[in-house]
Amino acid sequence: MDSKSARFPRAALSAGVRETRGFHILELRDHPARPSLLLYSGNQDASWGARIVRSTLAQALSTRFRVVVAGDFPATPVPDGRSPLETIPLPPLGTPSAERDRRRVLVTACARVQPRVIVVEQYPFGDLHLGAEILHLLKTSATSPRPPLIVSSVRQLPGGTAVSRDEIYAARSAADGYFDAILVHADPTISRLHEDAFEHDAPWSAPLRYTGFISADPHRPAGTRTEPLAEGGQIVVFGEGGGGRDRLCHIAIDAHAHLAAADRLPMRIVAGQSMPGDEYRALEAAAAGTAGVQVERNVTDVRGLLATAAVTVSHCSYPLLDVVRSRVPALVVPIIGGDETATTRARRLAKIGAVRLVEPEWLDGPTLACQIASTIGFAPQRVDLDLSGADATVRFLTTLVDAANRFSAAGVGDRTRFAPAHQWQTTRFRT
Repeated sequence: MDSKSARFPRAALSAGVRETRGFHILELRDHPARPSLLLYSGNQDASWGARIVRSTLAQALSTRFRVVVAGDFPATPVPDGRSPLETIPLPPLGTPSAERDRRRVLVTACARVQPRVIVVEQYPFGDLHLGAEILHLLKTSATSPRPPLIVSSVRQLPGGTAVSRDEIYAARSAADGYFDAILVHADPTISRLHEDAFEHDAPWSAPLRYTGFISADPHRPAGTRTEPLAEGGQIVVFGEGGGGRDRLCHIAIDAHAHLAAADRLPMRIVAGQSMPGDEYRALEAAAAGTAGVQVERNVTDVRGLLATAAVTVSHCSYPLLDVVRSRVPALVVPIIGGDETATTRARRLAKIGAVRLVEPEWLDGPTLACQIASTIGFAPQRVDLDLSGADATVRFLTTLVDAANRFSAAGVGDRTRFAPAHQWQTTRFRT
């Protein structure tokens, strides 16, 4: 019997687990003793947007699970008086000894926490450089008396030339016996994992489900802004945290000086939490010499900030989806050599009139100033996006654990093999 069959006999899943959508009809029971969940977030170079998604998902999961985060995560308390998230930092990557230390920390944490669920970020559709470490964790967990359920949490879809089809197929083949589900945090109406492009001759082993995008504020009604601000407002610029490919914040300061007097609204630049200290200090110095420009690292109330914006300028990821929902006039600038999937999504939104997009190759201060001025009067089209990914993930995992517990209590979990019904369920998840 393989490790996957020991964890969970998927062939006998209840109809509620098999459905692709509609988890809102399930009544979640209050669990007196929350099962443990280990969230692996080993990529220490994640962008600001990825950190927001990770934090939002972890806090949502903490409503039903005891969440332990292994990897890069700020140890902040969960709102509303709930228990704080437990974090286990991993040594920085870079040396063979650090790699051994990281594996030892992960194995020790798994033995102590004894998770009912392990959620792995991105892999096997990204973070392939962490594959050996992830597989070591999964192999070790499979030998425990009660092997955990293993779920992949995909927030960024593979695209471009950064990761090849063959690399993803090799990673998926290596992890094939471990994953019980693939959760893609996207709305398939505008952003899909092109599973057929990576299938080769083998079907998917684990069912795949789109949860919707993960937003820190998913329940606010869409389209609250129906027209641009009559007057006033500010220009809000969202950076990606700096680095060699992200010069938007610096160009925006130069652009402010090139705006005509009628368009020279106050500019507020949100640089991003991960911007290096020396770069942030240089940005502050540049802003100090430009009247009407304010710089800050982070903002906690994005919704409130957008309510004051006459126009936003950002790259293709965070907080683009919140901007689209708020219907603030938005100018989007792709990062050269950046995430192609996010760029493709932004191009689709621009095509339907939800945002305006400017190509980044020759972007400078005067060009950006011209684009900002023309975007201030832009009336974006309404787009209804599914932003309930965090809640949908919690409901899915709660239902998965409940079903696994029922089969374990019935004494069938150790003997049931997953057979042809698996293919039917996988098809249902893709619908």
